[in-house]
Amino acid sequence: NLRKRVKSEKETLFFIVHDEAHYASLKGNLVDKLINDQDIVAATNVIILQVTATPYCLVTKNSRIPERNMYDMFKKDNYPTYYGIGEYVNASTNTDNLNTLIPGTITS
Repeated sequence: NLRKRVKSEKETLFFIVHDEAHYASLKGNLVDKLINDQDIVAATNVIILQVTATPYCLVTKNSRIPERNMYDMFKKDNYPTYYGIGEYVNASTNTDNLNTLIPGTITS
């Protein structure tokens, strides 16, 4: 049990990576029970890295994430638009010469 190990192994650093942190961010689910557990929150030997491309449900007025630890690539890097799956599909399929497609593009 991770909670027991965190409490008993004080000299061990636990680095928890919470990938897709925006997904299922509901009170009472398994992730909530782990990252908001009072023993985990208070532990000095735990680092939680929450990774997500869409963090907006995590950044609320009740967030424990200090603003200095947030990096919004759209604000900082001045990206004019989001390049998503729709743009990727269009770039992959709107070509006359299928031999020049870069690896990983979609063809029909």
